Amino acid sequence: MDEERLHEIMEENRRLRQRVFDLESRQVETRGQAVFSRDQTHVTKVLKLLEQRDHTVEDIAARLDKAADELEEARGRARSFEEAAELATQAMPDGPELLLVFNREGKLLLHNRAAEKALGANLPERRLKEVEAIDWSGLDPYLPVFLRQLLATRTSATRASERGPRKISAAGTVLGAPGDLRGVLLRITISAS
Repeated sequence: MDEERLHEIMEENRRLRQRVFDLESRQVETRGQAVFSRDQTHVTKVLKLLEQRDHTVEDIAARLDKAADELEEARGRARSFEEAAELATQAMPDGPELLLVFNREGKLLLHNRAAEKALGANLPERRLKEVEAIDWSGLDPYLPVFLRQLLATRTSATRASERGPRKISAAGTVLGAPGDLRGVLLRITISAS
């Protein structure tokens, strides 16, 4: 239930309480005190229902507040991750070798500047996206399949291919302890044939 709906319910509650008060006042004026005491049971029931509704609204408001706090925490963790990934990317060695780190699901975590130059300036936008979301056509279109094989077999391997006058070597190193696959470091070297 969103905040707008919560405010509508609280406003309706306020209107109903005012209506009960108005009715009680009118009863006293028109029928006299004897009739009022006879109808007191009905008014008490209405007030109890309103109190129950107030508690329900308060419970919903508390859950909304808790959900908003959890959402803010998650946003903070996401910002922290993005900042850490950006720092790690800047700290990765700059050289001719393309370095890319993928998690166990095949999503890009880190890359160096050489990888960004070779795979496009929008590579940082591909962070936490599947390996297939990266445009590999300029290098070796088979690399996503190679990475998926590394993840499936949990073994390190190399791959070499030629693309025109260039020789492309890819070395995939499995990260993590045996039986605890954490991801893959993909080192790609481009050289003249």
